[in-house]
Amino acid sequence: MKNIIALIILLGLTTSLSAAEGKKEKWFGVGVKPDPHFTIPFLGVKAPLPTACAGKDVSASFDFKCSKSGVTFKLPYFKFDWEFPGVSLGRGDKKVTIGKK
Repeated sequence: MKNIIALIILLGLTTSLSAAEGKKEKWFGVGVKPDPHFTIPFLGVKAPLPTACAGKDVSASFDFKCSKSGVTFKLPYFKFDWEFPGVSLGRGDKKVTIGKK
């Protein structure tokens, strides 16, 4: 009986401590919203999906733009847009991010 009570108390403390740590940065993670991303210790990667549009109102001319944030390519009736991925190294306040945050 004492073992059961000790186990219940231990589970309660563990649950309350893990709920309190929920606000901290996670060590591991994978997600798709708002951008596809994955996280492992001290490394995080966000890779936005490229977009392609076709139709009469999309574009009426030729255009190509390449900047440090991404690439845009337009043809008549077609547009392709891709933002470069972002990489984060470190944790918390000591994090360095290259690309999209």
